[in-house]
Amino acid sequence: MIFLIKRAFAAFGKKYNYDVDYMLEMAEIYPAKAWRFALIAPISEHFSAVPIDVYYAVKIYAAKLAGCGPCLELTLNMAQQAGIEKQQIAYLILDDVAKMSPQILLGYKYALAVDQNDADLLELIDEVKIEYGKKGLWDLANAFTFGQYYPKLKRGIGEAVSCRRPQDMLKELLDE
Repeated sequence: MIFLIKRAFAAFGKKYNYDVDYMLEMAEIYPAKAWRFALIAPISEHFSAVPIDVYYAVKIYAAKLAGCGPCLELTLNMAQQAGIEKQQIAYLILDDVAKMSPQILLGYKYALAVDQNDADLLELIDEVKIEYGKKGLWDLANAFTFGQYYPKLKRGIGEAVSCRRPQDMLKELLDE
């Protein structure tokens, strides 16, 4: 079974050009934990009630907030592969709300309000529920939570590093 988990971890790393050494190490030293960790992935990536750009607006904000360069880079790669426009990703990295699409702006404002426990949070929750229903609210809360989960897990085991600034990632993104 561990062979299959390691294979799945390696495939994930290859798909997104992401270093999965910490996952492979977990599979070696703590197979039961690796199995349960592998079961989290479908939950962390599941959303069905919100548009993909709103979902990634929240997830990018959360990953950026967590301060793990590789995790943010992974999230940016995932967003690109999902079809999010590079320019919209750039606006998220730069916090350029004036240029964000309305959907991305809603996701960004929601994530910001969750992060800061802002007074506007309840209004934004209502706006999300009106726009996408309660399922949409769960999708966005999940995106925010898992945007933070992996970076904080990596930090807890000494693997989260912020060796690349978001602005450097932005330059590469737009130069492609």
